[in-house]
Amino acid sequence: MESSLFKDDEEGAELFCNAKDLIAKGDHSKALELIEDLLLFYAQEEGSSLLHKEQARIFSKLSRAAAESPNLSFTYLLASVSCYSEDVNLSRLCAERLHDLAQRLGSVLYYKECVRIGKQALYVSHRDNNNVAQNELLRGLEEQRRKGLERVIKDAEFWIVESKTESIRSDEAKFVEAKRSPEPVKDDEVNKGLRLFWIGLDVKIKRELMRVNIEKLKGFVHNSEGSLEALEKVLAYAKEHKRWTTWVCRTICSADFSSAEECKAHLEQQHAADFKPELEKDVVIRLGRKWAHKIQCGGWEPVDTVAAVEMIKTQLEDVKAFTSESRKKGWSNQWPLAADEERSGLLKEVKLLLVSLSEHQILSCSIRDWVMRFPVTHLRKLQVSEESINDCHIVETPQSICFLERYELSQIRAFLKTIKCERHDGIEQVCRAVDSVLDNIRIKESIELDEQFSLLLLDKRLLKSSSAPFDDDGKIKFIKDPDVHYAKAQPNGDDIISWLGNCSSVDKSFPKPIREYNLDTWVAVMRAVQYTCRALRTKYAKKGHVLEYEAALTFVQNLCNLEDERRKIVGEDQKKSYASLLCDRCEERVPKEKNSLTARLFLCAVRDVFEGGWDPTFDLEDCMSRIREGKDLRDEIVLKYIELLKSAVTEKVLQIDAKILLIDNSRVRLLDKLTSLSAFDNRTYMLQLIKPFLLNEIVNMESKAKSDAAKAAEADLLLQEEKMSQAKEKKAKKTKITSTSMASLVDKTVKHEPSVKLEPEEDAKEPERGRLETSSNTDIQVEATTVDRDDMKNMPGEDSLSKHLESSLEGGAARYNSAIDMTLKNEILNMETKAKSDAAEADLLLKGKKKSQSKNKKRTKRTKKTSTSMASRLEHKPSADLEPGGTSQSPKAMEEDSMEPKYTLGSEKGQLEIPSNNDIQEGATKVNSGDMQNMSGEDSVSGNLESAPGGAATRYNSALDMTLKALVNINVFKEKVPKYNKLPVDDNLEEQALCALQSLFTAIVSEEIKTEGVYRLILRDLLMSLKEVNSMSSGAAEVLVTVLESWHFWENSERESLVTRLFTLEVNERMSCRKCGRKPNYPEQSSYGIVMAADSIRDLKCAFGDIKFVDILKVTRMKYKMLCDTKTGGCGTTNFVHHVMSRCPPIFTIVLEWEKSETEKEISETTKALEWEIDMSRLYEGLEPNTNYRLVSMVGYSEEEEEENICIAYEKNRWVNLRRESLAGEVVGSWKNVVRFCGERMIRPEILFYEAARSMI
Repeated sequence: MESSLFKDDEEGAELFCNAKDLIAKGDHSKALELIEDLLLFYAQEEGSSLLHKEQARIFSKLSRAAAESPNLSFTYLLASVSCYSEDVNLSRLCAERLHDLAQRLGSVLYYKECVRIGKQALYVSHRDNNNVAQNELLRGLEEQRRKGLERVIKDAEFWIVESKTESIRSDEAKFVEAKRSPEPVKDDEVNKGLRLFWIGLDVKIKRELMRVNIEKLKGFVHNSEGSLEALEKVLAYAKEHKRWTTWVCRTICSADFSSAEECKAHLEQQHAADFKPELEKDVVIRLGRKWAHKIQCGGWEPVDTVAAVEMIKTQLEDVKAFTSESRKKGWSNQWPLAADEERSGLLKEVKLLLVSLSEHQILSCSIRDWVMRFPVTHLRKLQVSEESINDCHIVETPQSICFLERYELSQIRAFLKTIKCERHDGIEQVCRAVDSVLDNIRIKESIELDEQFSLLLLDKRLLKSSSAPFDDDGKIKFIKDPDVHYAKAQPNGDDIISWLGNCSSVDKSFPKPIREYNLDTWVAVMRAVQYTCRALRTKYAKKGHVLEYEAALTFVQNLCNLEDERRKIVGEDQKKSYASLLCDRCEERVPKEKNSLTARLFLCAVRDVFEGGWDPTFDLEDCMSRIREGKDLRDEIVLKYIELLKSAVTEKVLQIDAKILLIDNSRVRLLDKLTSLSAFDNRTYMLQLIKPFLLNEIVNMESKAKSDAAKAAEADLLLQEEKMSQAKEKKAKKTKITSTSMASLVDKTVKHEPSVKLEPEEDAKEPERGRLETSSNTDIQVEATTVDRDDMKNMPGEDSLSKHLESSLEGGAARYNSAIDMTLKNEILNMETKAKSDAAEADLLLKGKKKSQSKNKKRTKRTKKTSTSMASRLEHKPSADLEPGGTSQSPKAMEEDSMEPKYTLGSEKGQLEIPSNNDIQEGATKVNSGDMQNMSGEDSVSGNLESAPGGAATRYNSALDMTLKALVNINVFKEKVPKYNKLPVDDNLEEQALCALQSLFTAIVSEEIKTEGVYRLILRDLLMSLKEVNSMSSGAAEVLVTVLESWHFWENSERESLVTRLFTLEVNERMSCRKCGRKPNYPEQSSYGIVMAADSIRDLKCAFGDIKFVDILKVTRMKYKMLCDTKTGGCGTTNFVHHVMSRCPPIFTIVLEWEKSETEKEISETTKALEWEIDMSRLYEGLEPNTNYRLVSMVGYSEEEEEENICIAYEKNRWVNLRRESLAGEVVGSWKNVVRFCGERMIRPEILFYEAARSMI
């Protein structure tokens, strides 16, 4: 067969032999490429089954090799089936693979196909055995194969029967692939050195490295064969199309396209990725969107048909008027309705069935037309003319179905239920396989270009972490100013070294042809698409067969009608019955047209009519004898069976139409995935050149730095050697003096010896044991030349000395090279510590200055007036308070030791009290004297003081703006505000702030706040008034306390303040001593919420995994214990504390404390631990189970957003990031999107507002 296929093509024969050799060696991808090329030329030639068979064998081997990836293994197996199905001579192998598919998937579809192809294989085998004389060996082998095939068919038939009573077990669990975590990359010594060097680089240098000069890159790759050409080609494509992605056909044609649509059209037209019948009228059409919308939006109430018909007959013009207006929507409320529950129920079922078919994209226009024939027939029976039906546009709207009676509706419902909406063909598994392949090759990092097309700008996220989000789009942004582009990119970590190390040099095989990328998967999916197209061809052929049967049945009906006409003109003795007439016609046609398909279908139609069949059959066995048996049937029975068969045939055609659309859905999905596989991201090429280039740049920089350091060390060592030589010469001259004078001179020499430091050997080795981290570079260089004194005495002369110094030089240089990295680290840490210290000291001085300026008599008077006055700052209690994992005094003892304010924010790190403004300002200016002495100097402090006020004011404005937005978005707050009235205040400054808040409340109630600019004006007035009252350095938490404290001046009719009603928690802390059994009665405590440390939330989430946020709060509370107070007669034992809530407000507030030095990963992990719904009954005792609170808004702090606060609120069923000084915002989406949003933008959630779920209903 091989010789006959390639008899005139030596090159083809050689390629085929090469492919077989590659298969034997296991190089399946290359073998697949060669066979695919041969198929492009020989697919239609006789003997091409040889190529299909070899390709199927390759896919079978790939399927077994991909056993660990079940979806990919299934895809290769399906491709193998597709290859075998190309040739009827491969039917046996095709049936066996279909049986494997059916077993894996538990699919009746493939079991049925296995039976069909298997029986076809048995027929072909029997035909070949009769035509070819075989020897005994071949005959025995063929018999063995036949028996094996029969067993496969029998098993498939068993499972088909089994599926009618119960569902077939499938191995669906096998298709769920576990995500594998990438293996950790081993760090060699070179990478470790590069990491230390990278960490020590200046921020500006790191940002500069992100900008790759195109000309330098070309110079770097010009010696690599093919690299420069590939680079220029990719850059030209990027410049023209402004994107990196191109679409390339993986066949030998290698056509490339700039859009997915062009590629898809090419695959459909050139590579059999679509099938359409020859005549356009035969194409099955999906129902359009307009009709689908009409079906979904209708009321589907039964129409009073009698009254409606009367309207059509008597008020036709009015009916035409309102139906003309409503035909676009499809429904009119002018038709009279009937109170018929049974019809109403049937209509609702019909609607659901039609909507389901429409949503699954299998509702054809032919089914719509069939349904619409029912109301037309029904109205004709009620004497409504055809013209009136058309004038009323009844068939143009689904509301006409509501005219039908119960019988017709039941008939429609019964048929629609027979249509299957799903096809168990394994397409889902193929799509998953493609997605997994694409996930492995998808480029994470974006690459932009400057407007001059001279720089490649790498993804600035690489400076932070190598795990950047995927960039599927592949579009290129042209950056106007690269400096601005990288201005806010803060380097963090050294992941970029690992990223660069993945491709440390330009591969010799670069550029690898695009065709070789994922070729095996691409061809497998292409074969799956073509197999689906063959299924479409089969269904269209079957539909044509049924339509020809329908034509034969129509011919039978026409013969009966002609007989009726003939009876009118002939005598009684010449009249024939319908059955006799049809039998005679069959007797006439059989001998003349025995091989005609039309004649065969005519015989089948007559036989089915005579036997009263409910379904068309195409079996000619013993057909004439069965027709002769029905020759005596009465005419009315014949007509009845003709009508029944015509109805069955019509429904059969409609079912085939639905199946065709169902198969086409699978084809479209597979073609979309094939198009995705055809996409090639040119960044794959770019990164293979950029990574070695950047790595080379960094290595060169490191080498230069080491070289400069080594030269400096060598110069220093030579200087020391010269000094030692001079000292030796002086010592030699003095030996000529008398012994007594000699001793004194030696003493002087030792006393005044230059900077060479001669110490014992043990001290000389100390730097190697760890003193490098506290030594400066000079110390390292000096210690590198340290020489033992005993060695100096034992040196015989200059030669020995020079040799000793040479070895000392080498050892010193080695120690210097090993120490320089540690020194760089220490210097960076010292700089960072010093910067933080300077900032803290400047902030403290600034606060002290503001405190002295803000003291006045009115404020002191207001502080004395009420003990509940709050400040804009939160302060931790001293060590006597509750601490994690430690103990504290009882609340009663605390109350005796100090006077607490009434309202506090409860903290999991220790209770956070809210003192008065004066206390806070005084505490803010208390600076440790030791800290004051350690300040770097007046210049650095004054510099910080000059820049601090503007930044602090901006942060305060941002904190106030976003805190107010978060409060305004709480539903219960907006509902309760109108019920509260403001009390008068003596303090003029405070009165101004309260009036501004009153304006805010009024705008909320009247909804004027939604008007553009109103909120901005209110915010401005509030800021102006608060500047005179509060410190401008306050954060969001302090601002919240200030706002809540001011709300004590709003009371309702029951003299209850607004803040007490909405925000105040009242909790009793109870303890039962496990040793002495005492149960002290502690006073009730009030607070506005709780304070949590962000790092403790993150640590617990990482430790326990799936733990809920409310349980994190609970576990944290379990760490805090209380002493059984010995002052009140207790035993001093440490006990757990029970928190019992006596008053649960509608708003629950959580404040998160951050260190302000968290990485993007830490922020993301903390935000993931938060949840939008918590059950308060799990946190506090005394509450009903499922006391649920839902997160409605939160205030966060963003470093990337110019170090400002942001507000994220829940509006209209999605989360929105609200803009500054406006109530408009940017849609974020679901809670998962919020978590990702916070991680990507380095947003630290600081205040969380939860609202009782019952108050939200």
